[in-house]
Amino acid sequence: LLGLIQLSPRGKVIKQNGLSCMLAIEKLNLGSYDEIYLINPHEILYIQAEDHYSQVFYYSGLSFMLPHGLGQLDEVFKRNGADFLKRFGRRFIVNTNHIVYASTLKQILVLGDATGKRHNLKISKPVLREFIDGSRITEK
Repeated sequence: LLGLIQLSPRGKVIKQNGLSCMLAIEKLNLGSYDEIYLINPHEILYIQAEDHYSQVFYYSGLSFMLPHGLGQLDEVFKRNGADFLKRFGRRFIVNTNHIVYASTLKQILVLGDATGKRHNLKISKPVLREFIDGSRITEK
């Protein structure tokens, strides 16, 4: 299991437990051994867990697999101020800027991408309830 990933504010590469990362103008460079992945957090629609890997779905329709788990990616996003990327249970990280509909009754979260395609994610009721309750706008 890889440890927590830390990124330098100046783009300096930091290695921890064989994983190297650096911040480069709005993109996160996630490196592992002889590979590097350039991730733009603002382009992410959602990320889905696939065993010890993660399938990334971009807003543009592009998708690709990362050899990192959701826990590691969640830590990277939190440390770099990507607060719009929220963890939804054990299976998803979602860009909350692209949510168009959420229903605890149907246990569904609907996202929209740039191509007009709907992405229906099956999410548990307690996780959706927490999101809906935290997203309500209160009037004064």
